[in-house]
Amino acid sequence: MAWWMWMILGLVLASAEAQIPTNFFLLAFGVGGLIVGALTGVGWIAAPWVEWLVGRAELRGTTWSARGVDGVALVRGTRCRVERVDGLTLWLRPE
Repeated sequence: MAWWMWMILGLVLASAEAQIPTNFFLLAFGVGGLIVGALTGVGWIAAPWVEWLVGRAELRGTTWSARGVDGVALVRGTRCRVERVDGLTLWLRPE
């Protein structure tokens, strides 16, 4: 996501904490969103996978969660072969 989207998400969650007493549950996620937005905006987080810590892949126009079959990190833009599908997760092998 763009840095400003993280900032908006963080502000929405932090302000929701002020309206809904949840024992600082939403505030923690709001502060996390603000931190990720700030780090992305400054340029310290360049790779989108660092933002989510979950791999994503696109197959026929649909975005899926993705994992490497051998545990090897996949580089963005690499063509891969789908080895198996586990729920909503694709297990990929680079071609």
